[in-house]
Amino acid sequence: MEYANFYSLFLFGVIGAFSAEVLKLYELKNKLNSEVYKVLYRSYVFWIVFFLFLLVSGFLTWAFLESEKDVTVWQTVITGMGISTIGKKILEGYFSKRLFDAGDDNHTIELKDLFR
Repeated sequence: MEYANFYSLFLFGVIGAFSAEVLKLYELKNKLNSEVYKVLYRSYVFWIVFFLFLLVSGFLTWAFLESEKDVTVWQTVITGMGISTIGKKILEGYFSKRLFDAGDDNHTIELKDLFR
């Protein structure tokens, strides 16, 4: 990338993370019970985690690639996707048995549902 500065690396890292998160959201739709999926999708906790992963992935993409001389856009996007995916798996293992209130009085879902 000719202009591999903070903003371009961050932006393409976020794009990579976004694409991974959208694919994960589609996977959750087919993996979870439709009622649980609706509660999760409407939960503010889900969206906070979603956007935090985008920001952290963009920043870490910059941190990993800022010293590289000839980094391509594709490498930057893939790095963002990888950081997001690896981060989700680490947190999924950590939160695998914890519960939280998703905001609906009738539903309690596991935190691991955020990171599946």
